[in-house]
Amino acid sequence: MTSLEEALECLKYDPLEEQYRVRSGMGTKIQRILDGYIEEETNFDSQRHKLTKRTLIPAFQDAVIEVAEETHEEDNPDLESRFEEKKAEVLRGTLDSELTTYTVVFPLNLVESERIPDSFSMPNAELERISETEWKEEYEGLARDQDETSLTAFLEESPNDLYEIDGIGGVFTYWKTEFEARDYHYALSRIPEIVRLFLGKFNFVLWKRSAGVPQPAGDDRPPNARWSQLKEPFFYLIFDDDEYLNYWPYDYDLRRSSEGNRRDMDERLEELKEFPDLSADRKDLSCVDEFLANAVLAHQDGITESSVHQSFFTFWRGIENLAQVEQGQDKEVAVDRALFALESMTEKGVVRPELEEAIEEIYSKRNELVHQGPHTGISRHHRAAAKILLDVLIELYIYYYVDGYSAEDYRRLFEYGTKSAEEREETIEVIEEIRELMEENEEE
Repeated sequence: MTSLEEALECLKYDPLEEQYRVRSGMGTKIQRILDGYIEEETNFDSQRHKLTKRTLIPAFQDAVIEVAEETHEEDNPDLESRFEEKKAEVLRGTLDSELTTYTVVFPLNLVESERIPDSFSMPNAELERISETEWKEEYEGLARDQDETSLTAFLEESPNDLYEIDGIGGVFTYWKTEFEARDYHYALSRIPEIVRLFLGKFNFVLWKRSAGVPQPAGDDRPPNARWSQLKEPFFYLIFDDDEYLNYWPYDYDLRRSSEGNRRDMDERLEELKEFPDLSADRKDLSCVDEFLANAVLAHQDGITESSVHQSFFTFWRGIENLAQVEQGQDKEVAVDRALFALESMTEKGVVRPELEEAIEEIYSKRNELVHQGPHTGISRHHRAAAKILLDVLIELYIYYYVDGYSAEDYRRLFEYGTKSAEEREETIEVIEEIRELMEENEEE
């Protein structure tokens, strides 16, 4: 049975309305059939076409209904050829349609500060700060007035008050970006990834080399278990010019005000400018860029996670990613390579004794966490050790990035760096002998 025949079986004819419609309870099935058809019978690529199946599937469903209605009174109609004509019309009207520039706005729990730039550049998007007045009058107010779904209910149920004052200033600043796509669902799928990657880079430069979670002075609250409060926006709004389209809720978690007035902020923001340009679009990334992007996202998850166990495991995931442990290799190789990065990128004596001890235990703790679960005794020192090792691995990648290192170059660097002192010395001697022989040949 062809996909078209399967899809037609999901329809029924309404003689009163004289039209076809999807049978009750068959909506999910016909969508699944058409999803498979799109994958197998079209050249659709969501990233290349900047479009989602949320636009394509309804268009193909309408085409199936049209075929059924147009052939309702025909004897032995050629359904497949008729559907092929409809398919061409659908693809012309979707994959070849003009791109639309959508505006996406969102609140960030990054407190107001003159030291924070008014915009940040990311591949595929520019994040621009807007005033609270512009946010209220041009975006949030318009969205509340026009929304026919649950935006107002979502904002009322969320623990986040967009205009709450925390004693220092507003918890949120407001940002917008523009993105070209062929449907707004695609824009809403890409922008959060871009913002998350930006926050990962921002948090990395802010908290690089930090081994202790800051605690609020003179506060009776339980200790703050996160390095950074700066998390993804709890929701996004999307517009087409002045027309509100939809909102995308991220979560119901409380956002507290985050860093914006560090004394070394200027210096750290300069480091942010030097960070490699990593795209959230995976097909745009080289192998090394993807290693780095994945590690930065793991770092972001780790420093905004309140659970010590989950934070530790997330940092470990980033370590394994950058250490390039090959299939069949002992996972201890990841620790050895991270320690090499620590030795390479950290001045002697920087790591405190309790962290050195935690680093020695880190591999066994990772295994315990995998096999024994949350009852494993993961301490704050183990989590800090994992973070430091991921920090220095990211630093090492950035340090050699400007030299155009490939994934294989980094792997060779790790293999050499994790040799014993004796093996390193022998390797250096061999290299020197080869160099001398080459110089002698050049002289001859």
